Amino acid sequence: MAFYYIGLLIAVAGWVWMLIIAFKNDQILWGVGILFFGIVGILYGILNWNRAKEPFIMIVVGTIIVFFAISNMTPTEIQMLEN
Repeated sequence: MAFYYIGLLIAVAGWVWMLIIAFKNDQILWGVGILFFGIVGILYGILNWNRAKEPFIMIVVGTIIVFFAISNMTPTEIQMLEN
């Protein structure tokens, strides 16, 4: 279960970093899009690779860790996450 939280922390940190980059570069619409629709961050990372490659990679790696952690959890551990 620890890997789930580690992956979640990595992905959220990457998402926040991506959000900061978007707003810092005077791309307000991208920033608002990332804020309200998280998937927009993936598109922003691809289209602005030179600026946003590190947070993009963090989001992808964190998400992969979360998926692997969930796939290795017992049903009892998954129920604990739901509560």
